[in-house]
Amino acid sequence: MPVAVVCPRDETDVRMAVQTAAEHGVTILPRAGGTSLGGQVVGSSMIMDFSKYMNQVLQVNVEERWARVQPGIVRMCSTRNWRNTVSTSRPIPPPPTAPMWAG
Repeated sequence: MPVAVVCPRDETDVRMAVQTAAEHGVTILPRAGGTSLGGQVVGSSMIMDFSKYMNQVLQVNVEERWARVQPGIVRMCSTRNWRNTVSTSRPIPPPPTAPMWAG
């Protein structure tokens, strides 16, 4: 069971949640689209759900083909708007022995 669930609205909320978790010795489990391929969902951590408020495209550089996004953006929503603008790669399911590289 999660110790707490936080839906930060901005970077200030994220900082406050991280500070609170550190003060209480609680780990943080960041979440966005909930697309875990391994089935791991929650633990005894502070769940930080970015999908509700921090889900915006902040900047798109068409010439260099990159985008700066908030952590809660869902890939399908982002590619729908600029499919031919920014390089998008298909996610490759990692093997069970691979470390997690994205939340």
